[in-house]
Amino acid sequence: MFTITQTAVLTADQIKAAQTLTEVVQAHDHLARAPYLDNQFNVDRTMPAFFMAWAAGELIGYATLYADEAPGGCVDVALYMHPAWRRRGVATALWQAAGAVLAGYGYEDYEFLCEQAFLDRNPGFLAAAGLAPNGDAAEYQLCAPAGSGAPMTGGLSVRRMTADDVLAVLPLYAAAFPEDEASADLYLTQTLAGANSRAYLLLDGATPLGYAAVDTGAGYPYLFGVFIAADRRGAGLGTRFVRALLARLSVSGPVRLSVEADNPAACRAYAKAGFVRETTVWYLVPTGAAWRLPTAGA
Repeated sequence: MFTITQTAVLTADQIKAAQTLTEVVQAHDHLARAPYLDNQFNVDRTMPAFFMAWAAGELIGYATLYADEAPGGCVDVALYMHPAWRRRGVATALWQAAGAVLAGYGYEDYEFLCEQAFLDRNPGFLAAAGLAPNGDAAEYQLCAPAGSGAPMTGGLSVRRMTADDVLAVLPLYAAAFPEDEASADLYLTQTLAGANSRAYLLLDGATPLGYAAVDTGAGYPYLFGVFIAADRRGAGLGTRFVRALLARLSVSGPVRLSVEADNPAACRAYAKAGFVRETTVWYLVPTGAAWRLPTAGA
């Protein structure tokens, strides 16, 4: 028997249990991606985002909802199951709980994250599960080893971002990513407010030329939201900026980030900075009724 709990914010003990289970799943399935165990970028931070299955006091599976878009947008779903508890209805029960929340909060579009290594070891999984890639390019998780990077030179500088910088960076961020200004403001402000996150700026004097955020909640620095201002791209600033960040962040261990496989310019810049591919991630969508959302209120 098992029970399922749900919450918007994980406690320290719940995070530890999820991380322990993640390590078991990664070792069994030869995976490398760590799930995001915070809801700081969810549009509605009161919405339950974590669903945990327990048996005899031990965590045997969990699901997460990453909802950084308002209803009408797409939610990323991650499911992690202990190998000994697979094919016993636990994953289905977790999805039913998560799906009920999505429906209740007005979300209709969702995708499941899956690594290529899992698909390679389970060639019949997609057909059996009723899932298929969403049609977009894959995502690469890259890793740079400890001791990577080089200090910034050439008259430019890198420093921590503060709340006073938000107004200057906001239009650059909104131009760099396919998001509205409200979403851009959410990422900038919540990154600065997060207990495990911070941001850095690439500066020419006092003028911001680039931005990068880092999260350490998984136990290592994870870079995200990296960009160079549109009018300064193509001159190698991205590689130099990332190298300077690595010089700061990789002192005690590896640094990771993700990049779309169909972004060759970014892939080249990260490779030049010292990153290598660690895993490939696909976003899967349902092909049948097994993953259909319940009717809201049902």
